[in-house]
Amino acid sequence: MAYPSGGWDPPSDSNSGDNGGLDLSALGAFSPNGQLLRLTPEQRERSLGQLSKPLSEFPQPPFWFREKQKHAIALTLAQAAGAAGRPLTTDEADALAYHRSRESSVLAWRTPVWHGSTLYFTWRGLRTFRFPFYTPKPASFNPHHFPNASRPILSGRPAMLLWQFLRINAYSFIIFGVTTPIFVSVASSTYLVGVAQDPRLQDIRRALLERQRQEVAKLHGAGAATRTNATPSSTDSDRLEQQRQQPQPPRWSQGTSEQWQRRPQAESLEDDSSIFDDASPVAPSERRSPQPSGISSNQPTNKGGSSWDRLRQRSRSSEDAWDQEGQAQGESRGQRSDQYTYSQADEEKAYAKEKAQKEFDAMLERERQGVGESGRRF
Repeated sequence: MAYPSGGWDPPSDSNSGDNGGLDLSALGAFSPNGQLLRLTPEQRERSLGQLSKPLSEFPQPPFWFREKQKHAIALTLAQAAGAAGRPLTTDEADALAYHRSRESSVLAWRTPVWHGSTLYFTWRGLRTFRFPFYTPKPASFNPHHFPNASRPILSGRPAMLLWQFLRINAYSFIIFGVTTPIFVSVASSTYLVGVAQDPRLQDIRRALLERQRQEVAKLHGAGAATRTNATPSSTDSDRLEQQRQQPQPPRWSQGTSEQWQRRPQAESLEDDSSIFDDASPVAPSERRSPQPSGISSNQPTNKGGSSWDRLRQRSRSSEDAWDQEGQAQGESRGQRSDQYTYSQADEEKAYAKEKAQKEFDAMLERERQGVGESGRRF
């Protein structure tokens, strides 16, 4: 088969007149941006009337493709007129018809190549019932039964015809998928290259580029409007910015402040308990007065007093020191995480401190009451 050669030159038409007698609405139904919406048979004939010569003088495809060639040329002329916003000149119409005819001459051979290749490969594997990329084994395949000999749906000649029908369709599907992209690519390249290099179509190319720019501008405008609607107002932006800049207190600060608020109350209760300590040998005037919350508890408030008073102050100083140490450790642990898990070593330390404190309190109580290790009073 012979394909059109790529060395063809566009015919030089001496007739460069226009088709001013035609109205654009007579060539088809167009949208406001010049896109062709509908083409009736009458409008198709009017579009072909823009040519300066009959179609028989253009490159001709095989006879089975000439009607498709005619429709493709009419459709191309109507689309170009809509893009330009006016009827085409004879030079423009002839140039488009020429390049579309060349494309049709290439594309027309797609169907014969497709069907011919399908019949060839089907006939080649007729006896072995070969499928694409697969040949059944005679030991396990019986063409007289479909789908198999153990549970046949068809038997005899109908089964053999069905197997051949499946083979034809399998080859047809694969060959169509291979040949169609090749022919369409070659034909489209032939048309596009010819239109891009033809000097008679400069105005049409400009009109097509302008319409593409308008469509792109509309798309960008729609995207900008969507982004504007989705953008928050300036007031909301300022409020969010202020919230981000405002320092947030640490999560552990609330618990720490509550502990400090409860601490003065607990100290006052401890101090008030000394009022009811009738067994204490210290006079009420010599007893330690409550300390303000802002003054450290490890500083003695009364330098005088008895030895019992000094022992009490030391005991309370050690208790306050332990409390402050435990509170400092709790705050450092609160900064690292919201929850604290006591390990076994911490539990043992706390137990040892509590036991030592109980023993020390018991010793002070015995000394205060004047009882020795044997239980006798001094």
